Amino acid sequence: MTSSIDRDDSKIEEEDDVTASQRSPLVKNGMEVYYVVISRRDVVLCEYTSKSGNFEQVSRVLLRRINEDGKAGNRLAQLTYDNYIFHYSILEGITYMILTDENAGNRRPFTFLNEVSDKFITTYGARAHDAIAYEFNADFAPVLRQKN
Repeated sequence: MTSSIDRDDSKIEEEDDVTASQRSPLVKNGMEVYYVVISRRDVVLCEYTSKSGNFEQVSRVLLRRINEDGKAGNRLAQLTYDNYIFHYSILEGITYMILTDENAGNRRPFTFLNEVSDKFITTYGARAHDAIAYEFNADFAPVLRQKN
């Protein structure tokens, strides 16, 4: 299954099974990480990027898209954007998303997201459901950087 949207001549495709990678300054378990974001729907609670680019803008489009589909509950999926893959996990209404290149595969990004979500839930718990935008950025962005 593949679905896509167009944004500024760039194509974003959602795929059921993809692989991912390219080069970035941050490497986690051999996986290069470009961008990580934690949000409640389209409200960004925390984010970290290791490289300049339009990752933040693209992620906002994707966050709106994946949260507008009306699907409730927990899920894992990935979205293709040019030569990059946005892997995401939605747990209890909180979205954890990582941007890697197309060589990262699936296991490593989802393992990373699981580690991040465990740490985030342990640290903030239910507070995440009422937090304002970027409320956890000062404290948690360094954790995301260390995870990389």
